[in-house]
Amino acid sequence: MNTLVLALVAGTVIGLALGALGGGGSVLAVPALIYLLGFSAASATTASLIIVTATSATALYAHARDGHVAWKAGTLFAAAGVVPAFLAGTTAAHVPETALTAAFAVIAALAALRMLRPSAAGAAEGVRPAKAAGTGAGLGAVTGFLGVGGGFLAVPALVGVLGLRMKQAVGTSLLVITVNSSPPSRPDREPATTSDGR
Repeated sequence: MNTLVLALVAGTVIGLALGALGGGGSVLAVPALIYLLGFSAASATTASLIIVTATSATALYAHARDGHVAWKAGTLFAAAGVVPAFLAGTTAAHVPETALTAAFAVIAALAALRMLRPSAAGAAEGVRPAKAAGTGAGLGAVTGFLGVGGGFLAVPALVGVLGLRMKQAVGTSLLVITVNSSPPSRPDREPATTSDGR
């Protein structure tokens, strides 16, 4: 299977995951870019942000049209995550690639385990803004550090912390992902070379 076919298949799966579940795009994109398309870990995390931003923005339009986006909650989450995303992305530029890949694997595994546990959704109106903002800031930091949109963490948080219904959490997660993935939250970690290769 050539590279173009692999890229098309991976892109289709990523789009389906984001549109249906409101997350999982980067969890799929980063490994696909590394192991199927031969990207370095640093390049894969950066490229995944571009892929996820474009895909999430498209899916967000469809969910918004159907009234499945909690704009106020999503805006709070997203706004709180922008600065941490930038700072974490800058920090990640100095982290070895092996550590970056290992951190991604650990967080993905923890998120998967958390999704298997039932969560008691609270009343949306009872959520303290500081708690919601803190959760959004944490998601932003993960986004910048690992190059993930944060949807695989945002959906459980929106259901468990804000008490959103699943469909609304999926749509709102796409808003959070679109905003958190859009800023240039991490510099290029691969050093530039001069004409003589140094």
